[in-house]
Amino acid sequence: MTTSWEKEAVVFDEIYEGGGLVAKIPLLGPFIQRGIIERQNRALAFLQACGARTILDLGCGVGRLAVAAAQQGVTVYGYDISAPAIAQAQERAQKAGVSDRCHFVTADLLRVDFPQADAWFDLGCLHYLPDPAPVVQKLSHVPHLFSCLPMKGHWLSPVHYLYRTVLRGQKYLEFSETEIRHLLAAYPHLQIEASGMVYYVTTAVAG
Repeated sequence: MTTSWEKEAVVFDEIYEGGGLVAKIPLLGPFIQRGIIERQNRALAFLQACGARTILDLGCGVGRLAVAAAQQGVTVYGYDISAPAIAQAQERAQKAGVSDRCHFVTADLLRVDFPQADAWFDLGCLHYLPDPAPVVQKLSHVPHLFSCLPMKGHWLSPVHYLYRTVLRGQKYLEFSETEIRHLLAAYPHLQIEASGMVYYVTTAVAG
């Protein structure tokens, strides 16, 4: 798992800029690019809505969300299994002048003792774990969450399976609404919205 994500966590970030192999595929590339940009925009909107001042960023990659949140005055703890991605995240935070609010750690999420925080964010991490339940259990002390989880039965499901599981040898989970509520049972007041090929899952926020 670690070896396969060492470089891929960095390469994945190229999609934000319209680069990488996926971006070169007609129709599919732009579709995926729009999707991951939407994830970050929604995450930042939720950050404002829940009023979090300290957040946990799971699978933070090169720190795009973390730095954007820190620029809003939020303290961020970012975790990724890829050391090269964490190195780029630290450099990004330093260039943005927010390194004092960004704490990046190279780590397997199953081995992390998560600190106190107001919210945790998953923009594309949990569904790559063999079993995300133990990680979610370790996060249950955090009152708010934002998660983006692949929709079971989406038309791109066979493509994901072929690329991730068959070619890359990586676990790739998809979810129904029922399975999401079971996984996140510690959070009884969830809002689940289907959009494109994913579910956006958040805790309810007053107002």
